[in-house]
Amino acid sequence: LGALQQVAGTAGQIGSQLLGLAKQATMTAARAQELDAVLANLAEQNDLSAASMREQVKAIKEQGITTAVAS
Repeated sequence: LGALQQVAGTAGQIGSQLLGLAKQATMTAARAQELDAVLANLAEQNDLSAASMREQVKAIKEQGITTAVAS
């Protein structure tokens, strides 16, 4: 019975860690999607194409600056 309880406890810990990872991944995806919407809006407001804005983002990322740094 003790071994079964230990296995159940370990499974619960793994499940909790997976939920935390899923939450973090969802929040990261939401931030990236929000950033894309902001870039599209900035492009429109400044008579630029969204593609040109994405090119700028790519150039910034190539310098080692990522969205993870900004959050």
